[in-house]
Amino acid sequence: FLSILLEYMLPATAIAIVISALAGGFVFSAEYGANWQALGGSHVGVSEVMANFVEKWRQMAWTQFLSYFLTFLPLVAGLLALVGVIALKASLLFAVLATLAVPAGFVLTVVFSLLFVYTPVTVISENLSGLAAIKRSWHQVRRNAGISATYGVVYILLSGPITFVVSLIPVANLPLSSLASFGILIIVTPVLHLTKTA
Repeated sequence: FLSILLEYMLPATAIAIVISALAGGFVFSAEYGANWQALGGSHVGVSEVMANFVEKWRQMAWTQFLSYFLTFLPLVAGLLALVGVIALKASLLFAVLATLAVPAGFVLTVVFSLLFVYTPVTVISENLSGLAAIKRSWHQVRRNAGISATYGVVYILLSGPITFVVSLIPVANLPLSSLASFGILIIVTPVLHLTKTA
């Protein structure tokens, strides 16, 4: 397990985070830029979406990478602590502490993901990037704690089960109702992102 984790899972996770941040730089620049323009009353056509696609992708990609890194750092640290204890065959006390570090890391990862929820909006709306955008998102969550918590709960309740069902499509050869779930997901996510932008 240790060799699989170190040789395959950690590098794959790191590559996935980098690719997701780069792709998210383009996609989120287009999506949140279009959302921001639409909420301002502007007409948003294909040319405006493409302009947003290119305009702030570097700032968005860098900010997304930092956001993902900081979000998943507690979980990765907990897993590495557990792997270290297993590799070193440490005492029972260290094994228990390392085992507790994994759920604690998971909880912190969830908290950080909620604190950084406005990060892509901040890149577009306030022309910030990196740690400044992340810090601004954190302040927005504090200022709008109730709305932010409601957004997080609604997002999880709507997209979580749909994503789970969609992930089963290739495995279980589910009927067309699963494709309907996928359709709902690609409608729900932009609506939630538009709500977050507002």
